[in-house]
Amino acid sequence: MAYVFSVSLVSVVWLAIVYLNETRGLLSCDRFPSTAAKYFAYAWLGAFLLMLAILVTQAGLSPATAKQLASTPFYMLFLLHVILIVFLAGWWALSGRPGIREFLENGGTVIAIGSSATNLAAYLKLPVENHLAEAGTPLPRTKFYVPGSVLSARVDLANPLSSGMEEHTDVFFDDSPVFKLGAEAAAAGVRSLAWYDSKQPLRSGWAWGQSYLENGVAALEARVGKGRALLYGPEILQRAQPHGTFKWLFNGIYSSVMEK
Repeated sequence: MAYVFSVSLVSVVWLAIVYLNETRGLLSCDRFPSTAAKYFAYAWLGAFLLMLAILVTQAGLSPATAKQLASTPFYMLFLLHVILIVFLAGWWALSGRPGIREFLENGGTVIAIGSSATNLAAYLKLPVENHLAEAGTPLPRTKFYVPGSVLSARVDLANPLSSGMEEHTDVFFDDSPVFKLGAEAAAAGVRSLAWYDSKQPLRSGWAWGQSYLENGVAALEARVGKGRALLYGPEILQRAQPHGTFKWLFNGIYSSVMEK
């Protein structure tokens, strides 16, 4: 009976997704090259949801004992992660890579955090460099290493994206990227949202070589066409804990709608 309920539930969800896409363009960001590819993607999504329903139901009906967990190979603990990655790889193969640049140029807002911010800056070819580098080479850990610590960053309160924040806000830094704006940054519409204005920004935890952080940019805003990219180096959402930096996410989402 439990399997019938879970399979029925995901079937309803799957049908709703298909219906909303056909009538309201729910998946309009995905660009399927043909109708056949779109219907195959629907089937791929259905198979993914069905597999999840079966696995979750099975786990709920037969919880693993401590002895079974102790004998389970470590890699098996990440089975659901593997299934998700395979699904996403298949979906992107069918729909193509998301058109991030086109989305931005048409007025969209993209928010990137941590290493994703570095990757997005490189993808968009923004005039942004790695602040934690010497002669173009990233600092080795013998000179700089800050894992899982709280740092103080100065915030540009004149920017609406920082509405409700303090001039000096604590951020969670976990080997996070730190940016340096290039000479063409201002002309390209790139500006700082927050930066480390001290040689000793450490508030909690430990930091090796923290003086290298001084004047490094923690967060920035980049105009791309009619839209903008928001790049945050620190983990502003780390496990739903750093409430002081949630506003950067919420303000970014809110302003993306209000500006339209």
